[in-house]
Amino acid sequence: MQTSNTKQPKLLEYWLGTPVATSNRFANLDGNDELQEVGTNTEIKEKSIKPPPIFVDGVNNIKPLTQLLNEHAGENYEIKVLHNEQVKIQPKSSEVYSIIVKQLELKETEFYTYRPKHERNFKVILKNMHYSSDVESIKKALQEIGHVVVNIWNIKQRITKRQLPMFVIELQPQANNKLIYEVKNLLH
Repeated sequence: MQTSNTKQPKLLEYWLGTPVATSNRFANLDGNDELQEVGTNTEIKEKSIKPPPIFVDGVNNIKPLTQLLNEHAGENYEIKVLHNEQVKIQPKSSEVYSIIVKQLELKETEFYTYRPKHERNFKVILKNMHYSSDVESIKKALQEIGHVVVNIWNIKQRITKRQLPMFVIELQPQANNKLIYEVKNLLH
């Protein structure tokens, strides 16, 4: 049995096969310019934290709500109508968020929202600590390091409810919270 060469012949002058001219728009850049630009741009931009949305329930008439928002927040919010007489308000800054929440509480409005990220407790898992370790001694050791402990509890296995060698630690929001990751020994 013989096999024939089944390769397709190349078309040298195919009308769609003409080469496309390309260029590198970054060819004029030197590697040294990049290093100089990085050194001169030393401004640190403060990261703005987006406030959480506010969900208002039982809105039959949206006009009084928009009037209240325009009086106290101006144009610094976005409003979206959801289903089941519910409205979502998205403030554009944390200051506007607190103003809107305060006004809704004064009017005794049915609403819910989330705690802003900068107000939430900082949670950390402490591993490889025996489950019988005293919670108060852990709390005292962390306070000596400079952390303000809100709550500590032992983690239990979900199905068997057996205590595990791990603790959840809630710290009050502070600038030094991330330093807890550098702690290698506790209660030694």
